Amino acid sequence: MTSTFTDTDPTLRQGDSGAAVNELQQLLNANEINITVDGVFSGATRVAVVQFEKFSRRWRNLR
Repeated sequence: MTSTFTDTDPTLRQGDSGAAVNELQQLLNANEINITVDGVFSGATRVAVVQFEKFSRRWRNLR
């Protein structure tokens, strides 16, 4: 599992499922955004991604 974005990473959307979504959910958990790892990009996954993006923006602004 990698923790950095690359040009070959897929764009994920709500309704997607599979290994890439599973990896996303694992990365969210590794960054203290608690989400069930089930490989399905549900509404809960979308909320977790938005939460992570907000946290990341605030962290960058503190630097």
